[in-house]
Amino acid sequence: MKFSLSKLTGFFTATLAVTAMLTSTLGCTAGGGSSAAGTAANNNKKEGTVDGGGGKGVLCKLPNGSSRLVTLDRYEAEIQFGKDVQMDSGTVDEALLSIAERFTNHTNETPIVSRNQWSEKGRAEILREWSDLIGSRLKPIDRGTRLSLTQDASVPSMPNSCQVVQIAVYDKADVIHYDTEYWSMLDPMDVAVLHAHEYFYLQYRKYGYKTSDETRALISRILAYHLPPMFENLWSKTEYLVCYGGGAGDAKDELYEFYLAPSSQNQQDLDVHFKGIGKEYVYSRTVGTIPGISMDDFMSDHFKPTRFEVREPLFDKKWIAEIEQNTQVTSSAPNARRILFRASRDGEPETAQAWGSCHRVAQRPPERI
Repeated sequence: MKFSLSKLTGFFTATLAVTAMLTSTLGCTAGGGSSAAGTAANNNKKEGTVDGGGGKGVLCKLPNGSSRLVTLDRYEAEIQFGKDVQMDSGTVDEALLSIAERFTNHTNETPIVSRNQWSEKGRAEILREWSDLIGSRLKPIDRGTRLSLTQDASVPSMPNSCQVVQIAVYDKADVIHYDTEYWSMLDPMDVAVLHAHEYFYLQYRKYGYKTSDETRALISRILAYHLPPMFENLWSKTEYLVCYGGGAGDAKDELYEFYLAPSSQNQQDLDVHFKGIGKEYVYSRTVGTIPGISMDDFMSDHFKPTRFEVREPLFDKKWIAEIEQNTQVTSSAPNARRILFRASRDGEPETAQAWGSCHRVAQRPPERI
């Protein structure tokens, strides 16, 4: 996966190719969640063949005697944002395209046109990509068996009429085992959420996350439309600097990408907008400030080493970063600079130095799929 303006490989990048990976389906739809599944939920026979995390659901008995099953992601979104957690979709495909639109507009460097303006070819490609990446890993367990609850998620308190059930689990080979009866109880939006959950959580695990809490927090905000553009202040600028690098020698794991733009408070300060640092990537709006340096200063030979802080609000992380050197790449590239960069989580040992480059970028018009 690659950031669209750089060679940086990382998590949650903002290209249309990643949008495609995040948003496709098996081409199936699901029925409503009103069957009486209480006895099945209490079936103690376990599959017992899987060993990873997975997707949980919340199964509730309703006053009329029927049952409602939703993903844990949706349940938490409804607790946090209210009952109006919905998407403009009647099928799994449309729900996944809606997730694509919302997430891509959050991460991308420029706005993505509305989903209803996407070409048929673009929509088909997105759905095909998802099927290749997620659908090929799905494997049903035997009917009448149940998946054991995994210990990879904190669970909110809930009424006695509700219980947590395991809808899907992936194993060490990344095969996703799923409960066909629970799956059939989900409405289309929840099926799409489960697909998205499995994909996002798979990526989080690659970067050391041990629980699905971050995955569910992200998806909850997608469902409730509480995921604004990652750097909405940045995208209103006529131009900015983009810096990326790392990934070599002792800094092979120290990949990063960030943007510098004049501060809205003081044009002689630079706001810093991070996308990634080290093995953990920043998925939410993150802003630090380098005081007393304009874009022209930064791109000149008068730049001095600078140290600054960056905060990530969604998961309450703080980074300490330092640009140690800043030199012109070549005399024939006056709009590019080579930088020596270092960053670390607050309170943790400093990471290895990483070389990268910075260059000016003018804003682009909205992109189309």
